[in-house]
Amino acid sequence: MRRALGLLGAAALAACSYDLDALKGRDAGRRDTGPDRAVTDAGLDAGVDTGLPDIPPLTDMGPRTDVIMGTCNVPGVTTLSNTSPQSRLVEGSIAGDAGVTIPMPGEAVEGTCSDTMTGTTARVFRYTMRSDARLTVSTNTGLCAGYDTRVFVARGCDTAALARPFVCADDVQSSGRLCNRCDADAGPTVGDTCSTLVSEYRSTPFGRGDQVTVVVSGFGAARGPFRLWVGENAASLTGLPQTASERPPGFGVVERCSCVAAGQLGAAVEVNFPGAMANGPSGPLRPGGQDNQLFQSVMVTPGNYVGVSAEFGVRVAFDPSESCRTQTGLKLTFDLAVANRILTSFDVDIPTASGLLSVPFSTFAPFAISSATPAMYLIARGSRASECLQVTYVRGSENRVLLYRAP
Repeated sequence: MRRALGLLGAAALAACSYDLDALKGRDAGRRDTGPDRAVTDAGLDAGVDTGLPDIPPLTDMGPRTDVIMGTCNVPGVTTLSNTSPQSRLVEGSIAGDAGVTIPMPGEAVEGTCSDTMTGTTARVFRYTMRSDARLTVSTNTGLCAGYDTRVFVARGCDTAALARPFVCADDVQSSGRLCNRCDADAGPTVGDTCSTLVSEYRSTPFGRGDQVTVVVSGFGAARGPFRLWVGENAASLTGLPQTASERPPGFGVVERCSCVAAGQLGAAVEVNFPGAMANGPSGPLRPGGQDNQLFQSVMVTPGNYVGVSAEFGVRVAFDPSESCRTQTGLKLTFDLAVANRILTSFDVDIPTASGLLSVPFSTFAPFAISSATPAMYLIARGSRASECLQVTYVRGSENRVLLYRAP
């Protein structure tokens, strides 16, 4: 039954058009994102006039009675914090027989794995959902090892749940997903040859408080190092603006065709952006014109940096008119930059919820920040989707950009 429901959910997300009224009804019941990181106050709407119907504010609906829990009796499980974005980026290795041997179904499960498995040596991670949201798990994190990873996701955290995972993700598919790694003859484009080595899965929504088990293993007998990123309500990485006409005057881009090997990722510097004093529109960011960016000076330790991820409080609104309802693939593209250098680019689409938006971890060639107070920017890039889909970045202390230093 659960597998059938999962398939129906996946089919709904893959449909050629969105039922926006249904999505609005779904989001009306979203719960508080948690006591420590909630984005629930009037600040979400203060001074914001989008001209479009808003998704209702996040509200606390009280304790859930259908939480997926169970005893976590998996040996060697590592718990990932749902309040610390740094702890949701982890490196590990499976070498020889190191790892946890877990049972796997003798049949194919939902997802992109085409064969069957009866057992595997793996690393196991437990994560508890802090909100009602899609969950993204990915080894598409710029680790250029030859290790061919697989990712299994199970509801619950016991051996019975692992024996019946509801999805297996193998190769990153080339349908609009950026491969965050470059081979010698490939640029930072969608669907280059590294997509056969890294794995990524974006779930249908889980509920706040659900326990989810993430298993990283290899294809067949493959063993090696991996870097795993886990995030809720995640945006999708997309290509950097490669031409000057796509960027603000004087802005450049980092070089994504660079590998950050295992053990070569330094500590993260946490930046509050956009903070309460950020400059720019109080309403949605729109491509072109004067409402296309937020910016402010931030505190950063000077040095070389090689990676970035982020969490932003966002407010999502869309126009339910017929002209917008019939459009497919609605999304907006945003660039995150510091010191006039764009570090990452990501898409926000219709299923994205108001609340905390996660920007997946990505790597780049070492980039030197010489100033202790550089300017940081969020820039909306050209798309007609802004006529139907609007995203407001809520200024506040819950916003965090993590800049990873070179060792």
